[in-house]
Amino acid sequence: MAVRRQSNVRTGTGTRFGRAAIYARISLDKVGEAAGVGRQIDACRHLADLEGWSIDEVLVDNDLSAYSGACRPEYERLLDLVRRREIDVIVAYHPDRLYRRLADLVELTKVVASAGVEIRTVAAGHVDLNTASGRFTAQVLGAAAEHESARIGERVSAKHRQNAERGNAHGGGRSYGYRRVAQGQIEIVPDEASVIREAATRVLGGHSLASIVVDFNERGIPSAHGKRWRPGSLGMILRSGRITGLRESKGEVVGEANWEPILDRATWEQVRSRLTHAPIGRRPKVNLLAGMCRCAECGSVMAAVSERTDKELKPGQRPPRRTIACDKANRHGCGSNTVKADYVEQIVIDYVLAALEHTDIAAARARRAGGDAHQLVASIETDEQFLADLAADYGAQRINRAQFLAAQDPVHARLLLARRRLDQLIIDPNLDGTTFDAVTADSWDRLGLDQQRALVALFVEHVVIRKGKRGRYFDPSRVQPVPVEKGFR
Repeated sequence: MAVRRQSNVRTGTGTRFGRAAIYARISLDKVGEAAGVGRQIDACRHLADLEGWSIDEVLVDNDLSAYSGACRPEYERLLDLVRRREIDVIVAYHPDRLYRRLADLVELTKVVASAGVEIRTVAAGHVDLNTASGRFTAQVLGAAAEHESARIGERVSAKHRQNAERGNAHGGGRSYGYRRVAQGQIEIVPDEASVIREAATRVLGGHSLASIVVDFNERGIPSAHGKRWRPGSLGMILRSGRITGLRESKGEVVGEANWEPILDRATWEQVRSRLTHAPIGRRPKVNLLAGMCRCAECGSVMAAVSERTDKELKPGQRPPRRTIACDKANRHGCGSNTVKADYVEQIVIDYVLAALEHTDIAAARARRAGGDAHQLVASIETDEQFLADLAADYGAQRINRAQFLAAQDPVHARLLLARRRLDQLIIDPNLDGTTFDAVTADSWDRLGLDQQRALVALFVEHVVIRKGKRGRYFDPSRVQPVPVEKGFR
């Protein structure tokens, strides 16, 4: 009859039968079946069975690298078990499952030595971190593992760069709009490509990313991973050169790709330019005249206020009341001027529609941008040419490096300031395209809120609201739209 050999393990309080924790890890699990860690666990169980250790914990970090420095949740839990002295021995398949960086080995040594815990591995035997010789051996093995990981990283980076220069698709997760058909080869997913084209068309039509995302989620259109859309993820897709057949590496275009584009280059450039004028992080406006109304009594900007409701409206129930009020608490106004938002908005909409009947939008856009735009553009072109000439002089060794750097710094500062001022003068990009041809009272509601606000801003600098008198009826003369020509300074 075979007798199981039992082994005593040294602990901080004496000797007793070992309480073991198995730790298994694999850096890459392409299939997601955890077969690699499963084999490690089987080998560790066999070792624990031979030594007579009871397995109290099995901790697994699947598809996580120990060299990248990323958090390994189960490894951190293993260290906590050691600190609390709840285990006597750590069992792993190989020391590099526990650490592949010397920094991790330093922390592991400190925790294990203070608790008197042993480390046993299937492939490398006993890892002694409680003696100077054992720690030296572990450091040598750790340095070798770190060197091996660094070399692997260099080879992988070189391979990715080579694939990028050849126009091959990168690895990793699936990109929305495409599916992988072979190594380095992808093809268009027709339904997803239609979603991208729709989003691009709507961006060029003046819709914000936030409004497009809300619509996609309401229609049940899933993202690449089956989750709900977010403005940031949609913006990344539309900005990516992938959808126009460009191969990028680390955010830099390195050449033409070998797959079919979803958008033509000209359309993609327009979309990308448009998105730079509509930052994805900004909070979308929810009121047509937000920030545009001024109190005639004190001159303060009036706030758009809506009643809050957490429940769906029942049939026949009135919608939440919206008002425009002079805010005394937050905006230091007089607090004595309030008007219903619907009345003000209708007066402003009628004013804009009347102006549209005899206004050329292109001319209005140019007028709204202001006369300084031409001077700023000329200044930018002059400074850019100066930098080009300066670089030519440096290349021809007519000036030295110190002179080159000293001369270009003030020019870059002027360019930065001029571009910022130009961005402030450029009219809302929501006004591009043919969306606004023949806009009428009937078609106004079919425009998005961003488009409506862009049209209002084209003709109205701000709206002055006079204080009303007590009574049942609204006095339209309280509302005075100030035209752009009068309000622009």
